[in-house]
Amino acid sequence: MSHARSEPPAAAAPEPGAAWLYRAFFATQTVGALVFFSNGIPLYREVLADPSKHQAGASSMIWVLAAIVLIQVGFWVCHRLEPRMFRFTSVLLSQIMLFFGRMAFVFASTIFGFVFIANKPNYRAYGIRYLVILAGLFSLYCYTQELERVARTFHPGERR
Repeated sequence: MSHARSEPPAAAAPEPGAAWLYRAFFATQTVGALVFFSNGIPLYREVLADPSKHQAGASSMIWVLAAIVLIQVGFWVCHRLEPRMFRFTSVLLSQIMLFFGRMAFVFASTIFGFVFIANKPNYRAYGIRYLVILAGLFSLYCYTQELERVARTFHPGERR
């Protein structure tokens, strides 16, 4: 009777299109984040300057929801793929991506502080708007996580 040791299965090679698909969905997340920031920063400044003059409109809800969908779809597809994306290293590029990831999170933190912590007597968000704000903040958090993951692939000491 032979007692052969069973070897663990070899790691599955990534599918040929997985790297391309990952890049496409990372780009989708990035577009979502750009939509969020390009519309969110001016809106945040407007509300911060004079909360009583802010009128929440349908157009702001549409772009926020579009950004959330882009980021969430891109994040969860990328999360499932997990390929080794790039074959080169660049500490500078890694640090720039980490910096932008932190800045995205700082922006999300300021929105959270303004909406949920600061007492602004002339500003109120109700019901579904709170849920949309939380979904947007969660999306920015997810994008920050993905930026950090990609940045680590460029750093020579942290490649996986």
